[in-house]
Amino acid sequence: MTSFLTQYSEIARIVREAHETRKMAHGHDFDHALAVANLAGKFCEGPELVNLAWLAGLCHNADRIIAIDRGMGRREVPDEAVEQLVRGWLEDALIGWRKSAAIHAVLDHGKPNDPNDTAVTIALKDADRVVNARLDVVIRSGQFHADLPVLEPTLLINDTRGKYNARLTVVADLLDCLDWGNLNDQRFGVRTSGARAMITARVKRLREFLEAIVEQREEEGLVPYPIA
Repeated sequence: MTSFLTQYSEIARIVREAHETRKMAHGHDFDHALAVANLAGKFCEGPELVNLAWLAGLCHNADRIIAIDRGMGRREVPDEAVEQLVRGWLEDALIGWRKSAAIHAVLDHGKPNDPNDTAVTIALKDADRVVNARLDVVIRSGQFHADLPVLEPTLLINDTRGKYNARLTVVADLLDCLDWGNLNDQRFGVRTSGARAMITARVKRLREFLEAIVEQREEEGLVPYPIA
């Protein structure tokens, strides 16, 4: 997607600056946004919409940027504020329904799958999930959830406490990433052919990593956990 980076170089510069001036090195930096943009463009199953998907991916951290500025949680950020910021970034690059399609994808990308999702939204959701299944999500999750324990020693990789996006350990947060590789999962499974082709291998490596943690703890005499 180098051509889009050239075509929309000024937007990329502004969005990158928005990330870097806020020191967003906690798992959702500009590098993450660019990876999501590239895959969203690749996954979009509407050829005339590929540039919209790429731009939506580039802008999809808007809520996190506003959350930092306002000192609030990401999910507390009003949709209107996200829309205003993304509209400002896109300026004259898109007009009319095309700009609206990109903005709506940004607003909806963190939500479960919906039968009414547009091709742009589907591509963005899939891209974000595939990138978040890359093995460095182990590091990124630890950065993002620095206040959580790594794992619960009696539950290990069977920790389902809390809820999606609000788990109680880093390992439990990583377990949610495995759901994206379940192609039968109606809520969070990826839907585009490109994402389906890519996600299985990524989830397999992540599952092997988590299973290796259990094996190594067993070698250390910590499975089962010796303290009640």
